[in-house]
Amino acid sequence: MDILTLNWLRSPPGQALLAELAARPLEERDVLRELTRLRRDYPPELARAALEQSLLRRRARAKFPQADQLFFTREALEQASGSHVARHRSARFAPYAHIADLCCGIGGDALAFAAIGHRVTAVDQDGERLALAQANAERLGLDGRISFVQADLLQAWPPAADAIFCDPGRRSGTRRRFHVEDYTPPLSHVLAWRSSTPALAVKLAPGVDKDELAP
Repeated sequence: MDILTLNWLRSPPGQALLAELAARPLEERDVLRELTRLRRDYPPELARAALEQSLLRRRARAKFPQADQLFFTREALEQASGSHVARHRSARFAPYAHIADLCCGIGGDALAFAAIGHRVTAVDQDGERLALAQANAERLGLDGRISFVQADLLQAWPPAADAIFCDPGRRSGTRRRFHVEDYTPPLSHVLAWRSSTPALAVKLAPGVDKDELAP
């Protein structure tokens, strides 16, 4: 989803359309019929975006109790931490007032950190995902606790913070990356940040080869 489309979905007409779709018994098999109906009143690209968003929100309910207020893309939703895991993780960061959430995606962890009172700097290289994260923070009233920064963490050092959480990219297109040095950024690159911020946690793939990890 591009930023212009996101901004339209956040506007009063976009919100009204999403509310209308939320009240309809909508499933994947209904897409063609719904698109035909919506195109009578909306440009095709906006009709498709709203319909896709409505379907994603239904799917996201398994991960996010407030899914009907949030914005997603299909790939970002698949990669996002669910609310139960994010809350558990945020509790482990309780001693740290300011957390840098690196490779923040659509903001699942940043939202959980902010919800229990942390100050968060959320960083991502992808401007569109960062815009989604910012929109989600605003929808939940948490934007006052989160700063958003677009940066390439292979080129830039992480922002100053009391602790770091990093969820590196583990996909190339539709293909998963199984080796920790194939992540973006690679695990060795992430661990080097301990020289300035010793309190650091990294999300790894569940099938990671433990022989690739330092003791």
